[in-house]
Amino acid sequence: MSDEVVTPQVGILDETKQLSEGEKAALQHGEIIKKIIAAQTHQFEQNDRQARLAKLKRGVRVPTYNPETGNTRMALTTFVDDPSWKPSNEELRALVPLPQDSYNYIKLATNRHGLYAFPKQKGRRKPHMNQRNQEVRSASLVIFKGLFAKEDNLMRQGAQLAGLPYAGVPEESIDKLGTKSVQLAARQVLRSRRATRRRKNRMQQASRKVNVGILAGNQVNSYINHGGIYGR
Repeated sequence: MSDEVVTPQVGILDETKQLSEGEKAALQHGEIIKKIIAAQTHQFEQNDRQARLAKLKRGVRVPTYNPETGNTRMALTTFVDDPSWKPSNEELRALVPLPQDSYNYIKLATNRHGLYAFPKQKGRRKPHMNQRNQEVRSASLVIFKGLFAKEDNLMRQGAQLAGLPYAGVPEESIDKLGTKSVQLAARQVLRSRRATRRRKNRMQQASRKVNVGILAGNQVNSYINHGGIYGR
C-alpha cells in the first residue's frame, strides 16, 4: 500500500454550484435596488411623520363635547411638547389626518431601474440672487473691508502698546464684523432703493404736470431733484 494522500476533488463540485458573472451581476443589482427602495421608503415615512408632527405642533381640530349646550364641535387643540411622548406612525395617522389620507388609490411611479421616480426640480438648480441681494452683497463687501481695516489697526496698536506680538484679528471679531457689515449694507441698500423709487415717482409726476401745462419744461430738473420748482 502506497503512502500517497488522496485529496477529494471538491473544487469541481464548487464550480458547478457557482454562478456565472452575469448572474452575479444581476443578483448584486437586485440587492442594491432593494436596499435603495427600502431607504426611499424609510425617507418617505420620515417625511410623512415630520409633516404630521409639525401640524400637531400648530394644532389640530378634534371633536370637543360641550356639556352645557350638549353639542359637539371641532375645536382647535394644541399639544404641549413632551419629550417622553413618542407616538407611533399609526397613532399619528389617526390623530393628525392629512389630505393624502383620503385618497383611495396611490401608486408611486418607478423608473426603468425599479426605483421610485421623483419629479424633476423646476427652475434652476442653483437659483441666481435677485437684484436686491446682489446689491446687499456688493455693499457688504465694501463695508466689511473698511471695518476689518479699522479693527486690524486697533488690534495692532493694542499689541504694540502691550508689547506683545501681533496675532491678527480673532475669528470671533471677524464673524461679528461680517454680521455688522450685512446689517449696514441692508440699510444702505434700502435708503438707495427708496431714493431711486422717489426719483422715478417725481419724474412721472413731472411728466404728467408738463403734459397738462402745470409745470414748465425748464423746471423739470428742479422738480425731480428737489420735489418742487423752488427747490423744496
